[in-house]
Amino acid sequence: MRIDIFDADEFVEINHLKEVTSPIMFQRGDIPDPQGLISNEIFGFTIKDRKETFAYCNLYGHFFHPHIYKIMKRFFRNIENIINGSYHYKISKDGILVRDEYDGETGIEFIYDNWEKIDWEKSEDGGMRNERIDLIKKAKKNEIFWTKLPIIPAFYRDVKSNSHGGGETIELNTFYQKILRYGVMLKERNLFDFSFHNLNYNMQNALVEIYDYFKQKIEKKTGLIRKYLMGKSVDYCTRTVISGPTFHANRAEEMIIDFDHCGIPISQCISLAYPFMLRWVKNFFEQNVFNVQSLPVVVNGKIMEQELRLKNPESYFSDKFFTKKFNQYVRDPESRFEVVTVPLETGKMMPLTFTGRRLMKGTSEELSSIVNRPMTWTDVFYMAAVDSCQDKHVMVTRYPVSDVYGIFMGKIRVISTQQTEIMQYGTKKYDHYPHIDVTKSPEDIAASFIDSCQFSNSYLKGLNGDYDGDQTTMKIIWSQDANKECAELREQKQFVLNMTGGMIRVIGNEASQTFYTMTKEFKQGKHRVISSVETVDLLKLHRQDLTFDKLTELFGICYDAETKTQKTPRFHCSDKLTIPKGTYGNNQEPIVTTVGRYIFNAILYEGTPIQQIVGYVNSTMEDKAFGKVEGKISDGVLTDTLSVDDCKKYIDRRDWLGFQFHSIVTTSFTPEVIQSLPEVVKLREELYKKYEKELNNHDAKTMSLIEDQLIKKTMEILKDNPGLDLYISGARGSVGNNMKNMFMCRGAVKNPLTDDWDIVKSSLNDGIRQEDVPSCSNIILGGAYPKSVATQVSGYISKQLLAECQTEVADHDPNSDCGTKRGIKLLLTSDIANKYIYRYIVVNHKLVMLTKNNIDSYIGKVIELRSPMACLMTKSGCLCGHCVGKFPYMFGNLNIGLSASKAGTTLTNLGMKKFHNNVIKYKTLNPSEMLI
Repeated sequence: MRIDIFDADEFVEINHLKEVTSPIMFQRGDIPDPQGLISNEIFGFTIKDRKETFAYCNLYGHFFHPHIYKIMKRFFRNIENIINGSYHYKISKDGILVRDEYDGETGIEFIYDNWEKIDWEKSEDGGMRNERIDLIKKAKKNEIFWTKLPIIPAFYRDVKSNSHGGGETIELNTFYQKILRYGVMLKERNLFDFSFHNLNYNMQNALVEIYDYFKQKIEKKTGLIRKYLMGKSVDYCTRTVISGPTFHANRAEEMIIDFDHCGIPISQCISLAYPFMLRWVKNFFEQNVFNVQSLPVVVNGKIMEQELRLKNPESYFSDKFFTKKFNQYVRDPESRFEVVTVPLETGKMMPLTFTGRRLMKGTSEELSSIVNRPMTWTDVFYMAAVDSCQDKHVMVTRYPVSDVYGIFMGKIRVISTQQTEIMQYGTKKYDHYPHIDVTKSPEDIAASFIDSCQFSNSYLKGLNGDYDGDQTTMKIIWSQDANKECAELREQKQFVLNMTGGMIRVIGNEASQTFYTMTKEFKQGKHRVISSVETVDLLKLHRQDLTFDKLTELFGICYDAETKTQKTPRFHCSDKLTIPKGTYGNNQEPIVTTVGRYIFNAILYEGTPIQQIVGYVNSTMEDKAFGKVEGKISDGVLTDTLSVDDCKKYIDRRDWLGFQFHSIVTTSFTPEVIQSLPEVVKLREELYKKYEKELNNHDAKTMSLIEDQLIKKTMEILKDNPGLDLYISGARGSVGNNMKNMFMCRGAVKNPLTDDWDIVKSSLNDGIRQEDVPSCSNIILGGAYPKSVATQVSGYISKQLLAECQTEVADHDPNSDCGTKRGIKLLLTSDIANKYIYRYIVVNHKLVMLTKNNIDSYIGKVIELRSPMACLMTKSGCLCGHCVGKFPYMFGNLNIGLSASKAGTTLTNLGMKKFHNNVIKYKTLNPSEMLI
């Protein structure tokens, strides 16, 4: 969108606008002044006229367009002093304004009369100053200076009655009144010079106030353009904060929020599925209230049927009544346990009775006697939401959408209170029924509900989101055909794999530390070798036996409330275990492993098709190692060795084990890792003294070498300390960045003013020295800039790439060949090899497809890669199969141009990462290997 300044005088003349001359809005008797700002004579009587009729007021002088005036103040600040008469200037032969208090002139009319003579000096360095001067030079004089101010139609600023019986108006009318009063004074011009110039200055600032008023209405996220033009208001849609799901299931299959299901609160279901829920509620009352002769009543704790005559229930429970209750439920959480009452002919209100059976988990046995209590609106709306949403999908979107993974579809699971129970009402069983206690105080009722959207943590990577207040837009899919299409989409490979064939539904953080702790190496003297009897007992346990209760029994440190003693866990994850031959997956040789690794394999892989692909995982699972194992699983999905459903079930088991087992086996911190170690501090001071000359010369490389030695010393001292698991596992932070800054030293910091390095010798734990405050401020600035400003650039790059490449499509024939003789030469390394599997390279003038079996033979060599960048296109105007490779056909997505935005997304993520990381890395470059 392009916005230009315009000629206000021409606007007035072309539209034959009438002039407003009076700053008075009402005459005596509350009649609008005929010449005032809400005049019926000027703006009309009908709503249409008052919406469309503009007017104007005469400024009685020449004044800068407000936008031009704000621009001029940025490159020539003394323009204010000229307008208010404080400074006098004259124009040199070169057109430069030169201050001269004796022979110079002042005032805005001086600027207007000599406008064509003035030559504004540009900067040799370019930049915004030159852009602003170019705008002023290219604009016409009658666009730069105003003599008339357009006034918007009265409808948008009319006087409205207030609660006190009087009237009130918006701030804009006050600005208009101010300008009209200034105009009356300027019209006479019988003022001293200093008063006249000061009045001109006030008039100019009043014009800027009006400009800022409209600018604030339009700009930024809540402005009119973003909200109503670029934004989109959708009926039956919600904008909600996301929060992490709670893990308290005994098995992965029992999780309320799994990979297939999104947790939607009752209050949001009301907005998303309102027509369906309204219909369900009306049917419920029709069957249970309107068409019955007697209603159950609780008398002395017993249910009794009494013949009660209701007073016109059909008119009482109207659509308007239900809409009111829906709105109250959404907006007033404290009222959610309000009892449902029906009107009797006696004039009294009788509560409806809820009669259900509370069941034990995993069985159909009753946990207690039949539940008889007053029915609440939470009962009604929960059952309505479950029945209305059970066959529908929800579309979850997080903006900005940079690729296909910014949106996903999920089935719906209604969530309510934090504590739930298994309840049977009528013939239907509800596994996650809200726990309702009508005796709770209103404050406790509001706090007991979950009012944020929840879904599997594995979706966060694709959404590029986290749980720090991120919001998503949610929309329920209504039609049966669309829901069928959603179900089919969820079974496609691209729902679980990314554009390069890797796993897109990944997790990290706490889960990474859990898997690392479970699979750590056996340490002689620290861990034990379990007995043969324990081995037999352990090997009897298979995936279906390994519930959370069982895992807690095996590994948990429990407290016995009766004996008031602490129970020692039966096993430690690193205890040594030998699996005999033929015991696990027909293993041909005994497997020397650990208890934690056996449990890890048994829960995640045993008895599934994945076991045939990954075998028995018998190594420490830090973040990168676990990623390689998941790479095998994703490759199995890509090659159809595994189904998408196999992958989904694995994701649920992985998430359940990684997050729920975390609190049982992991250590967050130990005292040693949250302090500056005396040995490291001593070494640091010795190194500072040794390299004092280099550090005084701001040698960043020397400081980096010192940091390396401090990190090495720290790792030697803290060897095998469980407090390091958080860093080593790849869960959060790193020793070389977070721990170094906290407890060793801050190191070298780039100074943007001197373009040199400042050396900050202290750590955050030591405190910031006074002389280091500027350097530490530069660290904050260096991290904040790429996170705020640079992400705008990379975000725009994503949009440009998407706009440019969205029409690039691979030919339907995977064997098509454009015949190009060009390729891209690159050095294939082990780090990037997986990204080029199923791509074609040219070897001795023949095409060879890289596969898992042959790619290792090309690592370390320069290959000539067939690429879409060199494709000559097929007759159908598509990219040929040999240039794009086989992967898009295996992946099931030929619209490869949509993945081009990934480059911009990567830059955005790097900018965000810089906010948390100030590590300086050095690399030796060989000029002979550089492309010139």
